[in-house]
Amino acid sequence: MPTIVSPSIRQRTTLLRFDNYKLVKLAVILASVLLALSATHQSLIPSHHAAAQALDMSCYTSIDPSYTTTNVNSLISGLNTPADVQTRRGFVKSQIWRSNDFPSTVMPDKVTLNSTDIPVPGLQALAAIDRLDINMAYGFNAVVYIFHPTVSINRLFIFHQGHSDTLSEHGGDTTIQYLLNHGYTVAGFYMPLWGPNTTTYPGITGHNSMVVLESPTFSPLELFLNPIPITLNYLRANYAFTEYDMTGISGGGWTTTLYAAIDPTIQQSFPVAGSYPMYLWAPPCPPGPGDYEQNGVSLFKDELVDYTELYVLAGYGAGRKMVQINNQYDACCFFGVLSYTYKDIIKNRVAQLGQGSFDVFIDDSFQWDHKISTYALSTVIVPEPAPSITVSPVIVSQNASITVQWGSFAAYDSGSYWYMYRTGDPDSVTDCCGGYGLGADAVSGSFTGSVNAPPPGTYEMRLFNSSGRVALGNPFLVQAVTATPTSTAATTTPTGTAATASPTGTATPTASGTPAATATPTTTATATPTASGTPAGTATPTTAWISVSPATVSQNASITVQWGSFATYDSGSYWYMYRTGDPDSAINCCGGYGLGANAVSGSFTGSVNAPPPGTYEMRLFNSGGRVAISNSFTVQAAAATPTSTAATTTPTTTGTATPTASGTPAATATPIATATPSPTNRATPTTTPTATRSPTRTATPMVSGPSLRASTTGAAVGPSPTATPSATAASPR
Repeated sequence: MPTIVSPSIRQRTTLLRFDNYKLVKLAVILASVLLALSATHQSLIPSHHAAAQALDMSCYTSIDPSYTTTNVNSLISGLNTPADVQTRRGFVKSQIWRSNDFPSTVMPDKVTLNSTDIPVPGLQALAAIDRLDINMAYGFNAVVYIFHPTVSINRLFIFHQGHSDTLSEHGGDTTIQYLLNHGYTVAGFYMPLWGPNTTTYPGITGHNSMVVLESPTFSPLELFLNPIPITLNYLRANYAFTEYDMTGISGGGWTTTLYAAIDPTIQQSFPVAGSYPMYLWAPPCPPGPGDYEQNGVSLFKDELVDYTELYVLAGYGAGRKMVQINNQYDACCFFGVLSYTYKDIIKNRVAQLGQGSFDVFIDDSFQWDHKISTYALSTVIVPEPAPSITVSPVIVSQNASITVQWGSFAAYDSGSYWYMYRTGDPDSVTDCCGGYGLGADAVSGSFTGSVNAPPPGTYEMRLFNSSGRVALGNPFLVQAVTATPTSTAATTTPTGTAATASPTGTATPTASGTPAATATPTTTATATPTASGTPAGTATPTTAWISVSPATVSQNASITVQWGSFATYDSGSYWYMYRTGDPDSAINCCGGYGLGANAVSGSFTGSVNAPPPGTYEMRLFNSGGRVAISNSFTVQAAAATPTSTAATTTPTTTGTATPTASGTPAATATPIATATPSPTNRATPTTTPTATRSPTRTATPMVSGPSLRASTTGAAVGPSPTATPSATAASPR
């Protein structure tokens, strides 16, 4: 039975955890104060790091010759064939799990689905969090959190935190959010005795004190690694992930290095600021103090294995790779460029083995911090294509329709948007086109509507997030509207006096579509000499309208909203979603679903999101109030297993022929097929550990489109951009 840890013991273990990592932080603070008091001392290095270790700036930018004397090839001389790799991997495992076996079948002691814990506040694209509790030897326990994305790509990424009580620190929150945005399920781990991980064993106050646990039959390294395979056992039994990758920072980077070396099912590993080979720990540029697990446990202290060997083991294998990420100006550990002393040697050895790869990435995108950077995430860990934005057609008349599309926008946030500029204008010039733009808080999206009437010229759309511009669109030409319409009504010239004139033709219309009836003129035109003889044209509807298709749609599936004949539109025009029968004041039924509509006509296609099943409608407004109401449409609950269905609308063509008209009726719009949502990867568990609830939850598939909202005052609103354009950039006008 697991031991219950009393609050007093938990408090004691928290207050007394003084690993070398903690001592360095205290020394840094003290040294910073001393430096501040010294008027004569000057340093090129920020005091919070240099004061602790008195390092010269050259430690960050160059390699001292003393570090080049080690023969790195000799350190990996026993790894020449795939069989050598298997043998060495087995040896390392035997030194970690001495009398105990590698836990290849052990399950967590407790599983809590839909946990109410919030280990990382404010995450988006998150469907649910599960909690796993694992009990281990000597009263140690581990807590692991599983973060499920709203849209899954069926791949798992392990994030291992270092010496920190929260998963958010050292770029952890950014890392987890980035991975969720890309559809990964994320397993978040803490190191022993950090965060919710505790022990009841007397006298254990930090990693260095764990030395008392080591014996010929037990290695404390079990306590660092066991939570990973136990968690993977559970996930493999209950989910269908196609790939398992791993990253970690600091002590979590060290854990990533060691675990990827012994478990070949980890396909890609990205340790960040986690380790250097022992020959690089000597002065003049020691990479950090290290903890017991890094250089005090017998596996490393007695030189039973070298870190360079672990790098080969982690990189070798079909489809495998390790990219070691070191922050050049890290404020804690494993800084500088010393990894260049072994990079090519390890890289070449893995290549000679015939499978897998190894590389080193020096992150110089920031200084004097200790973290996983967004640059490393997007460049190395999960590289992404560059964001893009396009406009079509490339030549358009004023007030005609354009389509704006953006994609690969993984770096979107709540302040993302696109905006229209004259080609060549700086981003600060936001007044060229009447504030024409739209919120773009999604990976991809599109908008079709009137380009309005900017001065004739060449323009482009630019894509932004809260940090600034991320993409530039193709140029497109806006032409002036021709003054004289190209379409004129046919005229009939009277033949003379007040005699009865025969019409120029009885004209049976020749419609390209199939009209409901063929109109045959039944009256004889009597020409009056004073008449101009110009027949009246067919009347054009002047009443604004709005429609929705298809008429029945599942939650999160695609709908198309179209409006037209909206001659009374203004800067406060928009459409908005309502339950059928609700008053216009009931604006909270559907999560603020709507869009600016400041054009004569336009359309939008995107996810309907997931309102409660029922009957809804769209309503069209200008600043004066409602001007049109759409057809009703039904939103159904999403099926547990999404199936691809395409709703089709049969166009009904009606034409009223006028004797003097060509009689070609206008065809209705082409039906729009519904999108098939991508299901999240929540397979029904086949093995049920002791849990607060049987793990049988299946997440509702969600496909997110651009977030489009309308204000209660009639002005269409979206994410407020933090760049130069004002909030009006969130709605086209």
